[in-house]
Amino acid sequence: MSRSRKFFGVVAVALATALVFAGCANNSQVSDSSNPSVGAPLTSKVGEGVAPGAATDVANTGATASSVIKNASVAVEVSNPVEAGDKAAKIAAKYSGKIDSQSQISNDAGEVWQVNLALRVDSKKLETAIDELKALGKVTQVDVSAVDVTVSVLDLEARKKSLVASIARLTTLMQQAKTTSALIEAENMLTQRQGELESIDAQLRYFADQVSLSTINVSLTKKNSGPQSAPQTFVDGLLIGWQSIVAAAAGAVVGIGVALPWMVLVAIVVGAVILVIRVRRRSGE
Repeated sequence: MSRSRKFFGVVAVALATALVFAGCANNSQVSDSSNPSVGAPLTSKVGEGVAPGAATDVANTGATASSVIKNASVAVEVSNPVEAGDKAAKIAAKYSGKIDSQSQISNDAGEVWQVNLALRVDSKKLETAIDELKALGKVTQVDVSAVDVTVSVLDLEARKKSLVASIARLTTLMQQAKTTSALIEAENMLTQRQGELESIDAQLRYFADQVSLSTINVSLTKKNSGPQSAPQTFVDGLLIGWQSIVAAAAGAVVGIGVALPWMVLVAIVVGAVILVIRVRRRSGE
């Protein structure tokens, strides 16, 4: 009996030890499965719909500098618009810029009283260039605008990347085409993709130009001047006074011409009313 009890005791201890180890194993498996990074193959993330290299693309997107288009307009009163225009052009050249357009407006005496310029300057030096333009005279207006086109640029770059890959695949298909119809289809698709790629490249170049160079619309106006020149002598003043009298007389004549038909109509109506009143008075007598 003592040997049987010892035997059963050893068996019981063995079974208990086995159960303890089994429980520890189960606990370790549960703890591993609760952490997705433990025991899971790296390729499983790709199978879940995340494209290879997507993390790299996102990181590059986050590191991409923002694309902002900055423009401004400046209006300044100056003593000599032509001279101030030359100085404005030098300011643009100083900050890696250029003159996109320039125009001059003269009054009836042939005197330039306003100069308008469209300047392109380095966008990083926009504020500095505006400060120097303001120093040309008396500032009457300054406007600065900024448009963020980062999303548009990133979208175009992504589309360009896809088109480049598509063009490479179509080129390979053309080389491997076994029938004329397949070759023609691949050529047509390739032509379409190349046209789209050229359009995207043009848009990217436009955005790059607008972001790198800011446009400043400058208006330089001469003080106390306008489309009509100011009188310089007594005779000039006399002539202007006489012209104003002639203009006033001409305006009065025009006004009388406009009012005359109405005056005739009113006279006819009033005459008819008076006639009716007189007829009634006579009949009443």
